[in-house]
Amino acid sequence: MNPGTLPRSNLHRGIGRRIHHVRRDFIWNPRTHGIDVAISSFCHRFGIFDRQTRQAQKPEACRLLMYAHFMQGNPQRTVEAAVRSNKPMLLGQMMKRLQRMFATAEQKEQVRVNARPHFHVTMDDALYRAASSLEQNYREYDGMVDDSKLVADVIRSGLRVQHLESIAVAYQRRMDPIRDAVAKVESIARTMLVHAVGQERPIEDLLRRAV
Repeated sequence: MNPGTLPRSNLHRGIGRRIHHVRRDFIWNPRTHGIDVAISSFCHRFGIFDRQTRQAQKPEACRLLMYAHFMQGNPQRTVEAAVRSNKPMLLGQMMKRLQRMFATAEQKEQVRVNARPHFHVTMDDALYRAASSLEQNYREYDGMVDDSKLVADVIRSGLRVQHLESIAVAYQRRMDPIRDAVAKVESIARTMLVHAVGQERPIEDLLRRAV
């Protein structure tokens, strides 16, 4: 499918902030667009999941699928672009996990509560420019842009591109050593941090002992 032929959005946006341009980073729920199962299946089939939590890395998979759409017919460029885009994201996730390890009980509860189906869609410069080029196709009668549907349509198209399996396999081969390296660095950093500053006992345990 040619990017310029993606269908226009519906007139009804639903509840949310009204926007005039495509956003680079926003919260997105694939269930709203009926593709959550497809993205989850793609993650598990090709090993796109977190080595620590074993959860599907849906934002990572979405960036790969968006590149698959925008670079149709060129698997090598798709894999290279997706690897370059996702490596910094993996490092950022590692830093967040290390930070949460020393979070207070209240912060940990907030993390648990926020574990919902939606997640952040974050685009690098290349993806953002490509998505912005489709902006007019998703501009509504009142001038607002439905970038949530734009992303859904691009990902849905990415799931149908030719040679997707070979793209995903090549991507997995490139990313597996990176995931192993991140896991090793995280394990070392975790050990060093605990040794250096200790890990506080959960407040709930202290309260139970006080009672």
